[in-house]
Amino acid sequence: MKKLIYVFIIMSVFVISMTSCKTNDAVGDGTETPPANTVYIYDNFFQPATLTVSSPNTIITWVNKGSSNHTVTVGSPNASGELSGVLQEKFNSGTLAPGLSFSHTFQWEGNWNYYCQIHPQMRAEIKVKF
Repeated sequence: MKKLIYVFIIMSVFVISMTSCKTNDAVGDGTETPPANTVYIYDNFFQPATLTVSSPNTIITWVNKGSSNHTVTVGSPNASGELSGVLQEKFNSGTLAPGLSFSHTFQWEGNWNYYCQIHPQMRAEIKVKF
């Protein structure tokens, strides 16, 4: 009976130590392929960098898989003042902490460049063609 208790204690310690080593699921390394109509935000890039939408009213969801805060902002980082881009498709996620997501419904055809306001070197594009 003492051996059984001893084994139970050792197994419990092992299980507890393994679960405490778990990493943050929100953080990815960029090797994971996002599902359809989804863009993953990593700490230096968007994946995919170009996403094509072929039907109206398609919802695209961005998921922050990085370890830093990011934004999804239509236009380019060189534009001053308001968001650049055609009026119909202006969007800005605001700050997305790791693990958070943002969605936008695309209703108009066009090529929509976007970037991260916190890291303006991060740029990507949504192509909408019906």
